[in-house]
Amino acid sequence: MILAWCALAVFFYLVVKYWRSIVAIASVLVVLGIGLGLAFAALVIVVAFVAGIYEQHRIKQCESLPERSARAVVAREDYFGEKLRADVAAEELSCRELAVRITKRGTSDFWTSFVLSLTQ
Repeated sequence: MILAWCALAVFFYLVVKYWRSIVAIASVLVVLGIGLGLAFAALVIVVAFVAGIYEQHRIKQCESLPERSARAVVAREDYFGEKLRADVAAEELSCRELAVRITKRGTSDFWTSFVLSLTQ
């Protein structure tokens, strides 16, 4: 028990002797923590903003899909016509998946409305 009291006394002596260094180190750690937190928050906001912009771009592409689909139907029966039809079929699948994702998520939540309002 005496050893524990001695260790505690030494600890308090060191804290009192080096309190300025301890405060400086703690201040640096707090500033670094705040800086990293702000950087992470900025990263999350940027990613959400870019995702909203990309989703708007995909929605605009999907809105013009019927025109491309009609062109693919009347395309010639050669390599390029087949490639066009395959690309349109893949894009139709992608647009259906996007529509399902948007429908499931709903556009009434706050963050989606906020991000979409920033991108328009």
